[in-house]
Amino acid sequence: MQILVLVAVIAAAAVTGLKFYEDRKIRDLAFWLRRTYPQSYEKLPWVVRNANRAAAVEAFRQNPDIEDAELERRYVEARRSRRWQVIGVATAITAVAIAVAGHEFLGWTLVRGPRP
Repeated sequence: MQILVLVAVIAAAAVTGLKFYEDRKIRDLAFWLRRTYPQSYEKLPWVVRNANRAAAVEAFRQNPDIEDAELERRYVEARRSRRWQVIGVATAITAVAIAVAGHEFLGWTLVRGPRP
């Protein structure tokens, strides 16, 4: 059971690290968009420009007037870790589910000896 808990913790830590990396890349992409398309960026609502940069990036990607290969390349690079995040979350959930099922049905405990 200790191994399952350890696997869940490591998977959750890995997902957190990957999410921080993705957020940093999206932030850098938003700053690049601000420098590259200043007029279009200023037309976005204040909240999107300053607080929700991922929405700003999506607004630029969905804008039919902007066809920029560099934007798409940077976006794909930022979202590259998304699959590993899903795998990490699934691993953590599975490990916790197995640990709970083992505790409930097989009497597994975190300490040695029988369950009280």
